Amino acid sequence: MNDSQTARAGSAARRVLAVVFVAAVLAGVVLVGRQLSAPITAPSVVGMTVSEAEATLAEAGIHITTDPSYADAMVVAQQPIAGDPWTESDGFVLTYTSTSGAQHIRDIGAED
Repeated sequence: MNDSQTARAGSAARRVLAVVFVAAVLAGVVLVGRQLSAPITAPSVVGMTVSEAEATLAEAGIHITTDPSYADAMVVAQQPIAGDPWTESDGFVLTYTSTSGAQHIRDIGAED
């Protein structure tokens, strides 16, 4: 192998190492990002009024928007159920009673 071929082989090896290094760094960033968005344990809000449930969920880091006209309606079901893990990519559904029957509030994601 002459000097020119040796230099090209060394240059190619450095490029391969650089690509492997960048891939490893990107993989680390993805793993850290997943750890930063760890699941929140869903609190129990069944039996609360919609306004109480909204406040309890907000304290846990789950922010939903409700219709103020249903603030005093009672929550009769929730998904995920209390104690289950919840992440920002999951939906959160409340079912509550009102004078017009069962209604649903669905929120996709938490606010930061």
